This record gives sequence, C-alpha cells and structure tokens, in this order.
Amino acid sequence: MIHCNQITKQFPRSVKPALKDITFTVNPGEIVSMLGPNGAGKTTLIRILSTMIIPTSGEAFINNYCVKKQPDKVRKSIGLCIGSGERSFYYRLSGYQNMEFFGSLMGLKGHTLRKRILQAFELLDLLKEKDKPFMKYSTGTRKRLALVRALLCDPPTYLLDEPTTGIDFNSRNLIQTVMEDLKKNGRSILVATHDIRQAQDISDQIIILKDGEMLIQDKPKQLTRFLKSRRIVARFGEIVPIGLINFLQGLPEVTHLETRDIELVIYLGENSSLEAVVESILKAQVKIVGLSAGEPTLEEAFIKLTKSGVV
Repeated sequence: MIHCNQITKQFPRSVKPALKDITFTVNPGEIVSMLGPNGAGKTTLIRILSTMIIPTSGEAFINNYCVKKQPDKVRKSIGLCIGSGERSFYYRLSGYQNMEFFGSLMGLKGHTLRKRILQAFELLDLLKEKDKPFMKYSTGTRKRLALVRALLCDPPTYLLDEPTTGIDFNSRNLIQTVMEDLKKNGRSILVATHDIRQAQDISDQIIILKDGEMLIQDKPKQLTRFLKSRRIVARFGEIVPIGLINFLQGLPEVTHLETRDIELVIYLGENSSLEAVVESILKAQVKIVGLSAGEPTLEEAFIKLTKSGVV
C-alpha cells in the first residue's frame, strides 16, 4: 500500500517546488499510473517514495512504514524499477551475475536466491540471455532485467519509473503482463509513464501531473468526462479537401478541426447534432473512404489538461 499526504518537494535554488501538496493512495491489488509532461514531478515522487530523497513537507507511507522515519523498512518492502536503471548495473557482468549481486544485497542466499533469479528470468523470457554480459543487452532486455531485479524479493509494493519507454513491442507486452499478474496477486503498483495507451489499459486510477501539481486523479474511463465535445473522424482516399475544411468551419456545430494526413477529425460542441453534421458532410460531394463517430479519448483529455490545467 502507498499513501501520500500533501507531499511537497522544494529543491534549493529552484523558484517553484518540484512537487506541491500531492495526496493519493494506492491500495493492494491496484495499479495507479502517473502521466505528465517532462518535468511534471513523476520521477521526483518515485525518488521520494523509494527513500532516495526526502520530501520538504508532507508524509508518505509504504506498507504503513514512514518514508522519512523508517527508510530501511520501506526499502525492504518495495520493488524499484527506475527509468535510468541501466546505469546501476555492472556492464561486464552477465545478467545472472548482476542478479546474484543485487539479490545478496537484499539478504537472499543460496538456493532461495538461485530459485528467485531463475523464476524471474523465466517470467520475463530472459533465460536464454542470462549468461550474456549486460553490455550486450538490447534496450528492451535491459528494461526487463530492471524488472527482474524489482521482483527478486517478492515485495508487496512496486515503484516503476517508465518501465516500457523506448522498447520493442514484445518487451512492452511482457512487462505489461507481469504488472497485471502482480496486480492479481494483490500487489500495489505505482507507475510513472508517458505511455497513455498502456496506462488506459492496465490502470485502476490515473494521476495527471503538471509542474509539480496534481491536476486530476480518476478512473481511466472517467478522465474524459470534462470534455463535453464529441468528434467525427472522416477518412479520405487522398489528402483532405481544402473546400471541405472551409465548408465545415462555417458550421455552427463545429468547434474546431484537426487534419491528420488523409483523416479529418471534426470536434462538435456539447449540444450539437452529430447527425446534422454527418448529413452535411455527405452532401458536400467529396469522396469519403470511412466515417466514424465517438467520444473524446484519454489522449485528448491529457493534452487539454496539460495545456490548460482546467478540469
């Protein structure tokens, strides 16, 4: 379990705090994802919760241990996977030798250590790679090894900082599957990520941060509720006709347009008639390959929130 109560972090010589009054809880069996642009404070919060740095004010608890007062107990009860984690591995040692070293630091020994290493390697499909030097690992393999290290002591809580950034599709899916399995087994997981689609797929709650402040926390499906507009996506066999764009801009139901190569996204006002706009498009006598309508996406909500900060 993770609980933050008004966590604030002010670095020396910084005008604005890196984090300001951050409050939330991650319960057992939950995945909470933090989204935000670079500099939003996601990594700073992970570093506070993992006892790497001390908050300026506020309280944080991991499995009922105070981050400031009981750092040793906190460290023993978390699995940490940090975005720049590859710098903490020994490049000339193999993946297996690295895990032997880090496992021994966690107090694991002998048969128990070997069993944990092999189980984690198998879980992340790394058995064939275990004897290779770390320096020869791909980015995806290094990311998976970082998660192996977090799994070794089988902790109740996981802090994952950008675990799938910059990796291949198969590695991303493997890591996501492991995260979902951990959730099913009652673990608490806090993820800092830029992967909006993954956050939407696996999270029970999503937190959006901007400039060190929490803009919103809610279930993925609820995060678009403040976007009152609906949208129509029209697809064309070639570039979007300029005449159609000019025509649609003159309709009172249309709030704005967005062109995406051969696609045109048409955003409608809150009380606009979707059927009336579709009928107008069909009457415009342009060749349309496909036409679909839907509600705003999480990505659209994220962009609007981080630009305006208004919910």
